[in-house]
Amino acid sequence: MNEQRKPGGFTIAYTAETPAEALVIRSLLESAGIHSPGPEMVNPLELPLPVGPCLNRLLDIIVAEPKLEEARKLIEEYTAGNSGDRCCGSSSDNPDEQ
Repeated sequence: MNEQRKPGGFTIAYTAETPAEALVIRSLLESAGIHSPGPEMVNPLELPLPVGPCLNRLLDIIVAEPKLEEARKLIEEYTAGNSGDRCCGSSSDNPDEQ
């Protein structure tokens, strides 16, 4: 992933696919003690210019640079656990398989 660093000590750790995913990831980081301000809380001049298919800042997950690696680890664990076609929990939740 390309490092998107900017003045002010904040960086974009991840770009979510949907506003709902962005909300969940920000909540996950906050619950782990990592402040993740929404883009409306950061001076837009501190952020790199948006490029690529997504120009929506609401999807950017922003963290302080000292917390970047910890945040990315949590986000990676979250996204890895939510990949695939699972709908409603693990297969052990199905009483027919017990």
